[in-house]
Amino acid sequence: MKFDFGDDGIVRVDGKATPTVVDNEDRDADCTVKMTMDDFAQIAQGKINPRVAFMTGKLRVEGDVSLAMQLGALLR
Repeated sequence: MKFDFGDDGIVRVDGKATPTVVDNEDRDADCTVKMTMDDFAQIAQGKINPRVAFMTGKLRVEGDVSLAMQLGALLR
């Protein structure tokens, strides 16, 4: 999974690697989640519902949407 925060950078989590790799490389991922760092922080703090963020365009998903949906359950 890759998080693209625009000008604030990228965080990539490779859960297929052992051990899991977390880095800032802009490489292909099964799922890319695009949003601002501020919106991510508000989702993580419970101030914005991830589904509402998706429906209002604050959060965009490219690739395997089911992976992004699993992430949403973790951020509640």
